[in-house]
Amino acid sequence: MKKIIYICLTAIVLLAMNNKNSYSQGFVYPAIYNDLVAANVDGVENTGNDVREFSGNTYDMRIMTWDGDAPGFAWDDAFTGNTGNLDIEGVQQGTVTDPDIVLYDDGDMHTLIVYLLDDNVYYETWDYNAADNTWNLSGGPDPITNDGNCTCPNVDVDEIGNTVVVWEESDAIFATAGDIQGNFQPEFNINDEAHTPDVALNYAFANPSYTWVNFTFIHEDGNYEYLSWIGADYLTVYNGWPALGGPATFYTADLSDNAYFGRPRIAGPIYVDPGSPAEHEIVVEYYDGSGNHYIQGHNLNYVCPFIINISPFVDLTGEVNQDPAVTYCGDHIIVTWTYDDSGPGYTTGNVDVISRQLITYDGTAPNYFPFDTFSVVNIYTNDIQGISSVAGRFSTTAWGENKLITFFNEDISEVNYKIRPFASTQFRQKPPEINADVYPNPTSDIVNIKIDSEFETASLELYNLQGQRLIQKGITEQKFELDVSELNAGIYKLRIIANNSYKTKNISIIR
Repeated sequence: MKKIIYICLTAIVLLAMNNKNSYSQGFVYPAIYNDLVAANVDGVENTGNDVREFSGNTYDMRIMTWDGDAPGFAWDDAFTGNTGNLDIEGVQQGTVTDPDIVLYDDGDMHTLIVYLLDDNVYYETWDYNAADNTWNLSGGPDPITNDGNCTCPNVDVDEIGNTVVVWEESDAIFATAGDIQGNFQPEFNINDEAHTPDVALNYAFANPSYTWVNFTFIHEDGNYEYLSWIGADYLTVYNGWPALGGPATFYTADLSDNAYFGRPRIAGPIYVDPGSPAEHEIVVEYYDGSGNHYIQGHNLNYVCPFIINISPFVDLTGEVNQDPAVTYCGDHIIVTWTYDDSGPGYTTGNVDVISRQLITYDGTAPNYFPFDTFSVVNIYTNDIQGISSVAGRFSTTAWGENKLITFFNEDISEVNYKIRPFASTQFRQKPPEINADVYPNPTSDIVNIKIDSEFETASLELYNLQGQRLIQKGITEQKFELDVSELNAGIYKLRIIANNSYKTKNISIIR
């Protein structure tokens, strides 16, 4: 099959931060609505998700997966209001880590999960029964490879069920093609001396037999790492990847200067209009060895002839920004990442999940200038949250082009998620402060709190300066007392949330 080899690479400036808890350009909107809880689980190291939203049909399904001490998956069907969660079946055979998940609808809803099981890549498939809100195991757990030494499995599926899995194995990249029920072909090698791959599929409605498959990964050569990409049509991948030449290289990190890349992610849109450009977006964390963490964006576009244009990226000096994820949502790109003003390790300070919305290619000229808007995803902005994943490609305009973001909570004991339209003022609008009196301040034992307006739901949270939540309780009265007599002397942050508005105030406890 004739292969598309036209590539256009442009770069986007994603964000800029120059002071702790500040952004050097644009606006920062805090989250308003409480995080939804998918499951209680400790030790989460990775989350994944997908969406399938079909207006007027049976499902408006969002699904998410995680590892930790109880690996599982959860779902949220907005069409029926059904929610729930289940264990990954592979836990019956061994230790499950680093899962990824996709959804597919052919009149019935199916999901396929890939994960590491004791250093091998496994998959399992489930079918959804909307009548009783259950998922039934239909295939697996079965190994995709038994070679061992595997890491970083990822999976993507297109509109007609074509499925590709990619992973790292003994410092090389391997992949296989199949369908939503598995049925995978023998594995094949993509690139040696490489790691942390991801894959995205792009289905051409104008040619139902054609799907483009894109892989991104980090290639190593001596003292250098290269952010790389390689692509081919699905049938070529399915048939075992005949020689196509080496991968394209976008950006270089000098390992001798302690520079390196994080785990790259790639996403593609729904290719609806045959006249529209077929594109994919790659995001990656880049550490330059001098304390600067960039979030880079690289766009692949197949209507431009052999043009590679890498623009300089904004310097995120003094801050730690890592673990980016990306999805398309309508005609926009949504990027999420972890913003950590405390430094590596998530030990102190604020660690938030940040979302940013970008303009995609308009078909006439590169148009990747980002909106100057950053949205804090998680509600508890004084806590430690991160490792986000985002999905939205199969959203429809009839459903408001929703996006699904998953992440772990501040003490890594819950998998949380948010579902919001990307342009929703409910998600991005800064909430008003409520009128509330807090007295006496300083205090030694009792704090009196009075909320001036009536409310339907309200809660109270108290944090120390290390971001640990010490008290959390519901509020039922407009005037009440808070007993702090057992706390040590010091400064604490008090947050009152009522009617989706808030009041934050420092209180001093003296002894």
